Amino acid sequence: MSQYRCIDCDLDICKFCIHEHRLFKHLTGRQSNIIKIETGNIGVNLTSEKSCIDHKDETMQMYCTTCDSAICVSCVCDKHKKHTTMTLAKKFQEAHKLVQSDYDKTMLDMKEVKSALTKLHELEKNGDKSADDAIDLIQDHTQNIIAEVQKLADSKIEKIRSERGQHLKEIHDYEKDLSTYLEQLHRGSTFLGDLQDEDMCIELLTAIRKYKGVLESTEKSVTNKSIKQNNFTFTPGKISNKLGTMWIREGQLTNDEDETIFMQREQPTNGILGKVKKRFSVSGFLSVITFICVLIGLVKFFLHMKDEGPSAENLLQTGLYLYVCISGVFAYRKSVYYYRNT
Repeated sequence: MSQYRCIDCDLDICKFCIHEHRLFKHLTGRQSNIIKIETGNIGVNLTSEKSCIDHKDETMQMYCTTCDSAICVSCVCDKHKKHTTMTLAKKFQEAHKLVQSDYDKTMLDMKEVKSALTKLHELEKNGDKSADDAIDLIQDHTQNIIAEVQKLADSKIEKIRSERGQHLKEIHDYEKDLSTYLEQLHRGSTFLGDLQDEDMCIELLTAIRKYKGVLESTEKSVTNKSIKQNNFTFTPGKISNKLGTMWIREGQLTNDEDETIFMQREQPTNGILGKVKKRFSVSGFLSVITFICVLIGLVKFFLHMKDEGPSAENLLQTGLYLYVCISGVFAYRKSVYYYRNT
């Protein structure tokens, strides 16, 4: 018997199917228009999945927490004999508390996402202002020089717009991801906040579990997000006239990129190996190994000197050995620096 009607879909929906319909059947950013139809007194724990799959003549009155599924009494003594089970009514009581906890967490996540969106908009605004200021300075400066120098100024303006556009796309894409996540949180908070005791059923648990999966997938794409932002500055060059010759110094355009981490979360460490990686870097490890190798080489050199006396060949071999060890470390550091700045 239908207890709800979706005006947008022109569809009558029962109390068990309404949960998934509200969470997943409407477009992003659209509030569903659903009204409740008064149909009299219907049992609170009535469920559409009342018949057991393995025991067709029995209703599902128990819940297996090991398998996370509803079962009948016979299943408790059969396939789920060694599992942890409870009555369906008790499971509904526990689920009611979890729903409240999910609602509170969703409201906190909504607040955090709204704060991140505000910060992101401010970041975009500041970046646009720095770009516009740099363009204005360039244009004011180039008004005093000849047409040939104007080409140089135009190339600098194009560079600003090009570099600014690269990060703008990243900002806009992240803004869309945050808006999607906020809409999912808002939909979930509205849904969880409107739940009544009579809504508790197996289908509700399935819908909530599915909603949590979608929410966790979206959350991974928006947390610990690194956003780079341009910070343009332009220092005009000097124009001077000496000995009948005009001297024009080219203005200096710089772009110091800033990096901001949004919605930071602690990253789990993978046991002892994760802790070791967190404490020691590769360059630090190579430096320690190099120091040990150099120390071993020097010890062997002095022992050899003690036994056979000093010689040009020993000095040359030791110097070459030290050069190879130290140059290896500097080569690695140079490659890391080049990788980070390209």
